[in-house]
Amino acid sequence: MNWFKQAKKEDCKGWTAVRLRSALANKIQQWGKDNILSDELAEDGRETDTHITLLYGICTKNREVVKKLLTTEKPIKATLGKIGCFVNNDEFDVIIVKVNSPDLEKLHKKIKNDLRIEQTHAEYKPHCTIAYVKKGNARKHAGNTNFEGAKMTFDTVLFKDGISETETIISLKG
Repeated sequence: MNWFKQAKKEDCKGWTAVRLRSALANKIQQWGKDNILSDELAEDGRETDTHITLLYGICTKNREVVKKLLTTEKPIKATLGKIGCFVNNDEFDVIIVKVNSPDLEKLHKKIKNDLRIEQTHAEYKPHCTIAYVKKGNARKHAGNTNFEGAKMTFDTVLFKDGISETETIISLKG
């Protein structure tokens, strides 16, 4: 989904995320290509940048503020779960890989509490998006265990201000 449609304020389109290593990201993308038919896809289609969003809707373009907040944090541990879906949008469904990570949840809360944000979702549910599909096409994929149990550690977080294409990679040194 184009999250720019969600944030109401022009200056609240910044976001933070962790990016999956290319081997695992490629496997997830390939699973999507092998299991989700092209005619099932919605407008935004397949995710090509496999990541886990920490928070979307950050109201600063100041990379140094975000860097200062996050650089003292420890690396993030996460475990992939089953394939799931979000079906709460009127226009499309989302096929995801669920993610279990108290570290991600803690860091999400820290960003939310310490930076000015515009809340775009009531609840944080860590996940990797595989694809956006037409209404009614997601549930049949839910429950697949292909990635369940895969463990990973992230020692960097990326920040984008939502305006420029520039990415700031922040090392977690805590």
